[in-house]
Amino acid sequence: MNAFRARQGLGPLRANPALTRAAQAHAEDMARRGYFSHNAPRGPNGRTFVQRARAGGCALRSGSENIASGQRSAAHVFIAWQNSRGHRRNMLGRSYTQYGLGRSGNIWVLKLAASC
Repeated sequence: MNAFRARQGLGPLRANPALTRAAQAHAEDMARRGYFSHNAPRGPNGRTFVQRARAGGCALRSGSENIASGQRSAAHVFIAWQNSRGHRRNMLGRSYTQYGLGRSGNIWVLKLAASC
């Protein structure tokens, strides 16, 4: 992803443990409860991206979330996100400096943030 951002003249993102925890928890929750959405049904990890990020330990101010399902590899997920205008825009967010990536089976979650 950082090479993709660099080609667009943007700085690199660094992995953030709190965002990674939140992304992983959301991927596992979707897989376990059988839904696919940015907004989770009621549950222990919160319903929204912001609530889940905070539950993971990130005092989120601004951010975005990409989700994917069905791809077999990170490379396939990344290609799908690149080819989706909204997901691409998220990955190229100028203010973002951090990310967290989670996976459970064929469900993928990417969280992007300016700060935690």
